Amino acid sequence: MAKMSESIMNAAKYLVEWSEFKQKKTTASPQKDEDSLDGLVKFGAVDCGNNLLQKWKVKRHPFEIEYWCAKPKFAGVSGLSVTPGPGNDDGPGLGELMYLDRHNVACPAATPYLSKWDILRTDGGPGAHIKMVYGCVIAAPTPAPTPAPPTPAPMQVVTGQVVNSQNAQGEEGVTVTIIAGDTERSKVTNATGHFIIEAPAGNATISYFKEAFINESNNLTISSTERTDVHGTVSPAMPPDDWRIILQWGEFPKDLDSYTTFGACDIKFSKKSGTCFEGLTANLDVDSRHGFGPETTTLSGASKCQKRGDCKAVFKVKQFSGDRNLSTSGATVFLKNGNHSVQTFNVNGGPENGIIVGRWWYVFYLYPRTGEVHPCTSTSDCP
Repeated sequence: MAKMSESIMNAAKYLVEWSEFKQKKTTASPQKDEDSLDGLVKFGAVDCGNNLLQKWKVKRHPFEIEYWCAKPKFAGVSGLSVTPGPGNDDGPGLGELMYLDRHNVACPAATPYLSKWDILRTDGGPGAHIKMVYGCVIAAPTPAPTPAPPTPAPMQVVTGQVVNSQNAQGEEGVTVTIIAGDTERSKVTNATGHFIIEAPAGNATISYFKEAFINESNNLTISSTERTDVHGTVSPAMPPDDWRIILQWGEFPKDLDSYTTFGACDIKFSKKSGTCFEGLTANLDVDSRHGFGPETTTLSGASKCQKRGDCKAVFKVKQFSGDRNLSTSGATVFLKNGNHSVQTFNVNGGPENGIIVGRWWYVFYLYPRTGEVHPCTSTSDCP
């Protein structure tokens, strides 16, 4: 039989799945020598077109070639292209058909799979040279489809004002950045601290940056149906031994009050400053009575504290107005030291965020000199 290239012989290793098989037969006119090998040249070609030759055999009575073509399941195949073979060398001598071992069917590496073959006489007469003509195919990989660009999320309007936590006045020149998924948008606040940014709806982060201020970053939920209003604060940087406590909340209750107690000092709306025990000073910088806040308390001179007990400072929040209640206020307390943020407490954040007792939220106690911070777990922790 004709010798085949190694690439063809190994084709079965790769063509392990087939999507379609079709049985075919060569055609020939009746002939007296149909039972001889010489009759092979009188058949039509074994031709699978743009598919692969899966198997073939010679049959007698009548003399014909029966073969099967198959369409392989190649991942990403767009189709098969036929590369015609030029015909093998005749071999020595006359190249009669009986010397099939002198014929070589060899598909090139570029098109390694056999698709069709035929045996022809070069001049059509008996005893003339014999050629085997064949075609090869390649499974051409389909380029990966370019994914359609994701549909951009509709932009929603986020408006807000950034105020200075020490005076509750709008702060100009603050860079406000919103990151929502892969979208990042920034604007700089105007002379009154206001900004407008368009960003996709959903969960996002919002951050505030200005030189000589403490950077701030918070979670933000952007509405998909209406404008989202933001009330942001920035805190001026402080000396290393100063602390600042900032209380913010929602529209209701209208009035929440900050209480900071250390030693005999009790700093609140009715006594907004005091100095106790070796020079530790507290000031209620801002007292807000119309919702949102901020209410800001600053502790100064922590390095002057030498006694652990005397330096303990307790921070609590009292609901002053009777509209709504603490648990629905969205109240958040930001604790800062020097030029950085230390901890954030949320009114509904669980035991690590203090406890609510009646109209009081017992938030944390602090040792300003050492920097120890602990959430209130009982009223005895935070008298």
